[in-house]
Amino acid sequence: MHKIDELNPKLRERLKFIEFRIYWEGTINRNALVDLFEISKPQASIDINMYQKLAPGNLSYDLSNKCYVASHKFKPKIYKPNAQRYLSYLDAVHCGYAQGNNIPIGKKPIFDVLPKFYQEVDTKKLRIIIAAIQNKTKVEIVYQALKSTKETLRVILPLYLVHTQHKWHLRAYCTLRNAFRNFVLGRIINIVNVGKWDDNIDNHIPDDKNWNEYVRIIVVPKPKLSKSASKITTHEYGMQDGKASVEMRRALLDYFLLDYSFTHEFMGRGDKIKRENENVAIENFDTIISELKYLDENE
Repeated sequence: MHKIDELNPKLRERLKFIEFRIYWEGTINRNALVDLFEISKPQASIDINMYQKLAPGNLSYDLSNKCYVASHKFKPKIYKPNAQRYLSYLDAVHCGYAQGNNIPIGKKPIFDVLPKFYQEVDTKKLRIIIAAIQNKTKVEIVYQALKSTKETLRVILPLYLVHTQHKWHLRAYCTLRNAFRNFVLGRIINIVNVGKWDDNIDNHIPDDKNWNEYVRIIVVPKPKLSKSASKITTHEYGMQDGKASVEMRRALLDYFLLDYSFTHEFMGRGDKIKRENENVAIENFDTIISELKYLDENE
């Protein structure tokens, strides 16, 4: 019998798809394989037979509906179920990023997604920025900061792209500030020049410690929650021993605190940091305050 890891990658992907459909929808037929992978019906039959050999007892044939269904003994053998990934497919469908045969879901549940204000990012500017990151070239931009009353001309070395819940940012070395800065892509008014980075300047660019070093935030149920609310919060956040933690680059700490409502009135530096949001509290609050101070002093 074949081992899944020894199979052709394309065949392995189709076998995972079979199990994906069986796991989430309880049924699979040849047409699903034909439509998604553009293979022939005979090849689809071969794939289903191969799956049955690799996962005996997982499928039963429904004569009336002419499809395979999950048996009462079904257990995933190839596909590793992931709830977040399944839900991300639904989100992609809602946003228009995936349609029809581009996703493995066949029968979609009835769902809706809250509307979003999408950040306006110019396609041509983004192309230039991505090329600058890949080729390590400087970019001269006209930028409008939220707190500034006028546009400024900046010469920057684009380094990394960063996505928060609502915006895309560009992290770059800025010669105007002689420091690393995060620029909101939607606030780049114009790109006026692209050129080779001066080697002399390159030699003076410091290590971006706030990007390269990581911070861990530990959260626990909010102390004022009732016993039942605390219990469900522990379950919701997948806490172990009453705690959950995430790790992020120090440069992104501000955005995390904002996205999870640990800040009052996001106004750049000097935000009021809260220990608690609606249902969890930061256990290592003093450590996070120290990290924020370090971030302030080194940005």
